[in-house]
Amino acid sequence: MAPASPPSERKEAKVLGRAFPIGEEDTAARALMRLGDGVPLPFRGDGAPTVRALVGEYRQRLQAQDAASVALLVAGLALTSLVSLAVVYQAAEDPSPVLFYNDPKYAHTVQPRNVCSSADADAFLQAFNSPPQIARLRVVGRACDEDSRGSSSGARVCCGARWWWLRSLGACASRHRDDHATQQPGNVAFDVSLDLTPFVAGDGRLASEADAQALERHLHARNPLEVIVLRKQVVWQNWEDVATNAKQALRGLGFLGTVDVRLEGHEEVVVFRNHPWQNFVRSPAAQVLVVLTLVGALVWVPYLWARQRTVRVESRFWVNVDPERYWEHLGPGLHPAHGYRPEGQAPGG
Repeated sequence: MAPASPPSERKEAKVLGRAFPIGEEDTAARALMRLGDGVPLPFRGDGAPTVRALVGEYRQRLQAQDAASVALLVAGLALTSLVSLAVVYQAAEDPSPVLFYNDPKYAHTVQPRNVCSSADADAFLQAFNSPPQIARLRVVGRACDEDSRGSSSGARVCCGARWWWLRSLGACASRHRDDHATQQPGNVAFDVSLDLTPFVAGDGRLASEADAQALERHLHARNPLEVIVLRKQVVWQNWEDVATNAKQALRGLGFLGTVDVRLEGHEEVVVFRNHPWQNFVRSPAAQVLVVLTLVGALVWVPYLWARQRTVRVESRFWVNVDPERYWEHLGPGLHPAHGYRPEGQAPGG
């Protein structure tokens, strides 16, 4: 004969049977009672139907209380995240009349922070279409294996001069020698950069009519997440003649390696719309909060992928110096070992 259940278990069974008869379907009141009822310590039953019903009831109490705890934690996290996001959104609102602005941290060069308060194309270009900060003629000489043994160390020259200083281009140059140039990839014998920014015209124009139309559409677009990238390109007509003359002159001076002459002059400016939603989306605090919610990130990433759009337009700036006159003052300074040496400078200078 099986041992009888302890008095506490029999009392619990009677109370449970009077409040909620065993076998009766779950109701809202019964589910609510499970959240507040306690759970006794495990006991050893005799396997009777009443005891088995008590064990099942205790298990349901534990499950209901665990589910309620998880729901409270999730609700607390969601409420905290929503309040934090609301605070970040309020901080993203800018009451100023600025409509467009650029962010220097997205630039590869040091750029000032500019703003524009008008949706007019001319005002937009006046604010952001300033001359690029880099415009140079770069001459790179790579020595061959036979020539690299007798060649001197490489040199880097950055020269800046205005038109009336062309006769002394090297006077404004600073040369930095690299004693390990022959160990660099490609056996770079010299790397010379001649600054052209003093000769770049201050007014840049859009490259084509398509760029002008794209700019107009962007200025009146309704998508706050649309950004525009203004690419500034430096153009120098017939600069290839200077490049050809430099290659031939260096070869005539005895440099046996290869010479690469490049016109380098471009800059990109990323312009954002001063809209609360745009500022909110770009806010690092908002991005961190969305990632922490996990579920929000599953919606956030596809939304940004679908809504973000980048418009690219190109403007061109011209170098206002005649290639022939420029060559008249550049040619005498070319050197087979250093690439360029200012006229009148001592060999060890």
